[in-house]
Amino acid sequence: MMKETTRVHSQELSDLLLDLYSACHELAMSAFLPHALSSIKRRLPFDSAWWAMTTLVDDQYKFHASYVEGLPQNMHLLWLSIQQDDVVGKAFVANPDQTLNFTPDQVDSTKGSRWLARTTGFRHVLCTVNVKLMIAQRHFLALSRHDDRHAFSESERCFKELLMPHLNSMLDINRMTELRRLHAQGSEQRQPMAVVDRLGAIHHAEAAFMEQIKRQWPRWWGPRVPAPVLDLLLKGETSHAAPNIMVQWFWVGDLAVMELSPRSPQDALSRRELEVAKCFAGGASYKEVAQSLGLAPATVRHHLRVIYGKLEISDKAALVRKCNSDGGAAL
Repeated sequence: MMKETTRVHSQELSDLLLDLYSACHELAMSAFLPHALSSIKRRLPFDSAWWAMTTLVDDQYKFHASYVEGLPQNMHLLWLSIQQDDVVGKAFVANPDQTLNFTPDQVDSTKGSRWLARTTGFRHVLCTVNVKLMIAQRHFLALSRHDDRHAFSESERCFKELLMPHLNSMLDINRMTELRRLHAQGSEQRQPMAVVDRLGAIHHAEAAFMEQIKRQWPRWWGPRVPAPVLDLLLKGETSHAAPNIMVQWFWVGDLAVMELSPRSPQDALSRRELEVAKCFAGGASYKEVAQSLGLAPATVRHHLRVIYGKLEISDKAALVRKCNSDGGAAL
């Protein structure tokens, strides 16, 4: 009987994963998590659910995303108000990547947990937290039942524990697929990418993105983007020129796709220097460049001296080659 039960649960998990992996590529970000929870609920019944993504900054939890079903929309604020006295939260933080099964007696064992349970209605809780070590980020999903008589079984606990790593991977795939689709520009060249929020916290990052960021800022460990990038992001800028890479981002709602590309020497030129370089490399004389841009010939000569120094060249022929090379496409 036990082997038969295990076989049934394995088949249910396999069917669920096939459904969700397909959906994460096809559905919009706003639709995928509700679809996933609905699919899970058919196989693992629950009354309410809370999914969230957090980071721990200066011993304080910051919520970067929170989604609830059957619970108050301000669930994260309610939890923050009693976090120091929450038996559930302390237990799952201390046991990453494990699914813990909390009974009503455990939920009611502290004043804070008891108050939260009475406020929101949950009695039995299956909770799992998964940690992304590279960016010091925690994803958790709590499923709860609101009737003392309807406990979660051990097989249901195991089912959820096996599911969670896949679900987190699907959420990453879904975000990146949707944002790439929205940002499609017809370019065949793919740059390393990451998804960040308005606080600079990294939600998902490709391996190549993390490798390049670590090379540029060896002492950086997350969970937010490196300080020079974060400073400009918070100011509303959309790019940062680091010594070896260009970091650019665009917004889709409250999330941004961040892309990395190698820096070319032309990135060091100011807008006016780019205009002077383009005109001069196009065949214009000093005077013609000056007339075209409304500058004095002496100013044009000064700009060209600066341009030659930044590009590490010494004559017009080299400037023409720079402008006609792949790396000089911006000119």
